Amino acid sequence: MGRKAAYLKDVLLCAVLWAVLGLPALWAGLTTTLADGYTSPEVIAGLVVTGVAVALARPRPLGAMLVTAALWAGSVAVRGDPTVFFPALAVMSYLAGVRMERARPALLGLSAAAVVAAVVVPFVRWLLAAQWDLGAWFFAVTGIALFGLVPWLAGHARHQSLALTRAGWERAGHLERERRMLAEQARLRERAAIARQMHDLLGHDLSLVALRIGALEVAADLPESRRRAAGEAREAVTAASERLRDIVAVLRDGDGPGTSTRTRRTRIRPRRAWANWSGAPRPRECRSPCTARRRRRASPRRRSPPCGGPSGRG
Repeated sequence: MGRKAAYLKDVLLCAVLWAVLGLPALWAGLTTTLADGYTSPEVIAGLVVTGVAVALARPRPLGAMLVTAALWAGSVAVRGDPTVFFPALAVMSYLAGVRMERARPALLGLSAAAVVAAVVVPFVRWLLAAQWDLGAWFFAVTGIALFGLVPWLAGHARHQSLALTRAGWERAGHLERERRMLAEQARLRERAAIARQMHDLLGHDLSLVALRIGALEVAADLPESRRRAAGEAREAVTAASERLRDIVAVLRDGDGPGTSTRTRRTRIRPRRAWANWSGAPRPRECRSPCTARRRRRASPRRRSPPCGGPSGRG
């Protein structure tokens, strides 16, 4: 429905433009105010050529400008009248300047039209009047410059102004998107910083609290009720650690593309307890590099003695 409405709007605008530009030709055919009375074939030919130029104004603006230039030069050559079709030439030249992106084709076209008009118009006037008409040559040269080049320059200036305005709006939109991106990145960095602080501070503290409560839970010198209370407190700390893990995960979900998968998967987990041979849980022993080195150093002393050693003696 939108395309149909736009098409009907374009058709209506073209019809109105054709009526306005054809009005001088109709007036010249009915009266002698603008010039000597035009015949009906001349009026019809002028209206048809003007309609063709209006139809080409949007898809082929350069062609429309050259068609009206030929129409104007023909009226000067045949009738010696530069006043009837100059509005069509001026309007089509202005529209060509507005709608054409490149200036070189238009300038070359107008230059070629001026050269052809300067040669053809005096020759046609000489054939019709049997004498050279310097005024027709003057109209042919200055008319193309005045009614073709000047409106085209005005339209081209309008085109550059519109292009500059469009580029300014695009630049403003780009800056706005960049500002929003920077603000979003700052917000994500802030969320990541909050997540790191919560992970480093609260997670570590909760893990230590869980370890201490676990130690109380397996202490042999405490009554069963105190151990049960310690177990409940450890479960509460574990639940708090789980909630903290969920909060950190939510905060880290907004990290940028540079955040690694390992960092995103980091979670706060309480330290687990192991069970000894009797079934009572005990805290996990430290696995630091120093402890590993001490174990490797002490491992030879744990080896079984040789056959001739003390254990082998009767």
